[in-house]
Amino acid sequence: MGNSPVSSTTIRVSRVPPRNTLDLGPSRMDWNRSLVTAFISPSRPLGSAEKSELRLDAGVPVLSAKSRHRARLLGLQPLKSKTGGVCPRAGLAAACSAPTDSHSGFCQPKVGKGMRAWVWGVRGGSWWPLVAFGGLAHGGGALAAHGRGQAASCGSAGRGRAGEGPPAAPAAVRTTARPSPAGAFLRGGRSEASPAERRGELRGAASPPGGAALRGRGGEAQIRPPPPGAGRQPAGRGGGDGSAGTSSGGGRPRGGALPRGEPRRGGPAHRGVAVAAMRAAWVLLTALAALSAYYVYLPLPGTVSDPWKLMLLDATFRAVQQTCHLIHYLRLSHHLIVLNYLICTFDKLKSVSSEDINITDAVFDGVEVRVFEPPAKRDEGLKRSVVYIHGGGWALASARTSLYNNLCRIMAESLNAVVVSVEYRLVPEVCFPEQFHDALRATKHFLQPDVLAEYSVDPSRIAISGDSAGGNLAAAVCQQLSKDEHLTIRPKLQALIYPVLQAFDFNTPSYQQNMNMPVLPRYVMINYWIDYFNGNYDLAHSLLINNHTALDVGQALSFRGRLNWTSLLPSSFKKNYKPVIQTTGRAEIIQELPALLDVRAVPLLAENETLQLQPKTYILTCENDVLRDDGVMYAKRLENAGVEVTLDHFDDCFHGCMIFTIWPTDFSAGVQTRSSYIKWLDENL
Repeated sequence: MGNSPVSSTTIRVSRVPPRNTLDLGPSRMDWNRSLVTAFISPSRPLGSAEKSELRLDAGVPVLSAKSRHRARLLGLQPLKSKTGGVCPRAGLAAACSAPTDSHSGFCQPKVGKGMRAWVWGVRGGSWWPLVAFGGLAHGGGALAAHGRGQAASCGSAGRGRAGEGPPAAPAAVRTTARPSPAGAFLRGGRSEASPAERRGELRGAASPPGGAALRGRGGEAQIRPPPPGAGRQPAGRGGGDGSAGTSSGGGRPRGGALPRGEPRRGGPAHRGVAVAAMRAAWVLLTALAALSAYYVYLPLPGTVSDPWKLMLLDATFRAVQQTCHLIHYLRLSHHLIVLNYLICTFDKLKSVSSEDINITDAVFDGVEVRVFEPPAKRDEGLKRSVVYIHGGGWALASARTSLYNNLCRIMAESLNAVVVSVEYRLVPEVCFPEQFHDALRATKHFLQPDVLAEYSVDPSRIAISGDSAGGNLAAAVCQQLSKDEHLTIRPKLQALIYPVLQAFDFNTPSYQQNMNMPVLPRYVMINYWIDYFNGNYDLAHSLLINNHTALDVGQALSFRGRLNWTSLLPSSFKKNYKPVIQTTGRAEIIQELPALLDVRAVPLLAENETLQLQPKTYILTCENDVLRDDGVMYAKRLENAGVEVTLDHFDDCFHGCMIFTIWPTDFSAGVQTRSSYIKWLDENL
């Protein structure tokens, strides 16, 4: 506060002809409106460059876009018409305006005694915010004006009881580096204005200590300065009555108003920001939870075991696959390479030995294998053996992953057998028929008498087995070995776990029933076939509707009788599904992908003469699997050919369940199917 007495300040409330000026010292902005003019005089006479003259609109001007932007900076609200529409001419409401403008007919918002205004003026080249609290037009009030570097406060009594009014919030004057235009931000209170106040009368009211009383009638009011020494506070400290002290050094005064954009901690603005942030966080979390539930949830049959765990597993698979497809789309890498890299990176185990099982890596005729050997026992004869080929759509997984490593180890322990897990090359590094050749070479190498003697294996007790795509390779290798006249040792058994055996018909009852089943939907299986044959994904739709085996495709006619599911499937599997046979199709698909009819890739299409040579067979199928009918039809064809077959069908299981026995992907269906599979091997090998 200055030491010299403050000269009186006059506020004139009047309605004058429109004038296109808003003068804040040297700054000038264009307006067209009725004006409320406030002259604020500091403790010393001001020069023309320092005088602050503020005129606020109470009418409805015609403003340019630039002026409307400045109006928004002033915090003034657009007027609304009596019909509820917003005034297209962007009328402004001022502190002293009437509820309804007689000229425009537009309603103007009321400003109560809770009004807060920011006034920016030019003071020697810097912008000095002047914070005023209290109702100027409707509640009366008090104004204390200060010079450069000082604070101002304004109290208000409004229409309340004499000597009583809302607490005056302190204010501060400080510089700000942002050279934005002058503006006043009005925050209206909820108090009602009296009719006299609507006419523009300013009633005097009790003001806080250190303030200046506002008095006057009609269109004029005077601010009476306080007595000398009243309300003085030490520099940098706020007054106990709500007035603000001076700010030293341009910093924020203690107890003074916070700068623009910094709400007082614990105050209504601060609490409002916190509540808004909490609401936004809850909305965001709710939206994320809803999207996650929508992405994870799938309608599953009531017989599926562990349905929620299966949904989470499938959602994880889909998310990873979609990420890999995005990488493929961006031409950064092949999606199968990225997917297999992720699987092997997080799941691959080192070649280590345990006390019970000796695990070693070897190479059989150029093909990597992993051998699981149980410990030798004294006076023990030769052991039985299983050649196992892992699944994964000919493109994924490995004999070294924990899933197959654990399965083969348990097989070796339970059967006291030597288990050879074949590590064939994968898509897209190689395509058909290289996977078949790798599996065939590794198996034939192991069946040599000297190799069997090295591992102490009984030549008459060898089985070949595999799951999914590995079941496809196991069946094809077994057919090829049965036709090899030079081979002296052949497998005694074959055990196929939910094998994929044909690409002739993608509309069998199991394909139609389980087209969207987790882990292996129909479109994913079709894409695996296309990758295996190094085909084009544009053929996927034609394959899905069986255009490649239409009646006019001559190459497919000779195989149609071998895969007639209407006669090979029992009625419990056929249900009410109908065959999908196209009259006209696309013969060029078979020309582009001749492997679709190659028995090395589709063992189900083998001739009856070949099937008659097959060993005793075990086939495990799952109800909730697109490949269910492949295994059932192969079992029926082998049975018709005179081969002893055991079809082990599970109503509550899904594709791939047998390898999911390790936490966190441990399923009761996996333990159930694995136990049944090992039990059959133990009884028949």
